[in-house]
Amino acid sequence: MNIPHHGHVDNIPADWAVEMSCTLGRDGAKPTPRITHFDEKVLGLIYTIQGVRSGGQPGGDQR
Repeated sequence: MNIPHHGHVDNIPADWAVEMSCTLGRDGAKPTPRITHFDEKVLGLIYTIQGVRSGGQPGGDQR
């Protein structure tokens, strides 16, 4: 599922959504992360994609 990770991955902003395994229950999806840290190559790709989506501005601000 793609859900806000709320700090489960330590080297990206906590409000970003990531695709991770979850346990589904009455209270909704509970993350069960297998990855808690992205290596530098993956992190570089993530920031490149985020930059393209936001028009080149870090954090998604298009001003």
